Amino acid sequence: MRAEQFDRAIGDWAAALPHPRFSVYRHNVVSALINALRVRYPVIEQLVGPTFFTEMAGQFTRCNRPRSPLLIGYGEGFPDFVRGFQPSSPVPYLSDVARLESLWWCAYHAADMAPLQSGSFAAVAPDAWADMRFMFHPSTALLASRFAIASIWEAHHGGPPMPMISTNEAQCVLVARPF
Repeated sequence: MRAEQFDRAIGDWAAALPHPRFSVYRHNVVSALINALRVRYPVIEQLVGPTFFTEMAGQFTRCNRPRSPLLIGYGEGFPDFVRGFQPSSPVPYLSDVARLESLWWCAYHAADMAPLQSGSFAAVAPDAWADMRFMFHPSTALLASRFAIASIWEAHHGGPPMPMISTNEAQCVLVARPF
């Protein structure tokens, strides 16, 4: 069996198994992908529970195979999937919390880059300021939500105990890796 045939046999869940024993390999692939999502989205699992999360993540894996052998980037489309996942509709803030977790993950794993120092502005001639363009540091992102996603995330991420959260309170979150 060639590598591409093996890949199709264990990765194409719609394809017939070439041999019954291949179901073990398929199961291992699905389990690894679900566990990769579990690591990337721990607050989502806490919010919906392990059984619901496993089912939701399992359905995501059936539609979204990894694009790289490195699982660190797997699951970037999960927040959009959660938004359209009908059984999660009673929890309207779930996809925004997933988006926040995804941004946190990306910030943590972003490339190192020296931030712009305040003294850098002094080196720019005043007539060149109009042509300057700035960009966020690779570990920084903004996320606006009509829900209290930062409070929800912090309450489920080992922060100090919080009072009752009004989930319908809009919040804007700056995600940034310190230092």
